[in-house]
Amino acid sequence: MAQSGRRDFHAAKHKAAARLGVRGKGALPSNQEIQEALLEHQRLFHGQVHQDHIEEMLDHAQRAMILLEMFEPRLVGALANGSADENSPVTLHLFSDPPEAVPVHLREQGIRFRSSERRVKYSELRHDRVPIYELLLSRLEIALWVFPQDGLRQAPLDAVNGRPTRRLRTAKLEELRAHYRHASAPW
Repeated sequence: MAQSGRRDFHAAKHKAAARLGVRGKGALPSNQEIQEALLEHQRLFHGQVHQDHIEEMLDHAQRAMILLEMFEPRLVGALANGSADENSPVTLHLFSDPPEAVPVHLREQGIRFRSSERRVKYSELRHDRVPIYELLLSRLEIALWVFPQDGLRQAPLDAVNGRPTRRLRTAKLEELRAHYRHASAPW
């Protein structure tokens, strides 16, 4: 996963198991264990370059959140949890009734995008499909996942740990940016 940039834990586990000749789910690491190993790999092998890239991504996330503030954006995913790499998109959850207001706003701003849809899981019994709009902002992919307005109250489950997805408001994004700026200071 560190080399390919793909964040498909299921596929990565089964590919590694096949290469190693391992059978049975019990022998496979959890998504959380894989996530921790990825973070350690980034820290050991990519150091300052990785940190500089994260800072750039956080700057772009802030710009996107300001542009989309009417949709109460929240930063989620690899950038929010610290595991982003050069292949990771900046992922934002937006909230809008109707969801079509987001692409209308993007078009009004002259922003080109691609649309798709993803299934999100809230519990073992509850799944929904949400529209996603993908765009480029200064070479970085931005993925906008659009939820109904009441989606602010219940986050979908995180694929890594099975708990509600961590969503960062703009103020928390600022704290994260300050943390990375401080960590990269030469003193």
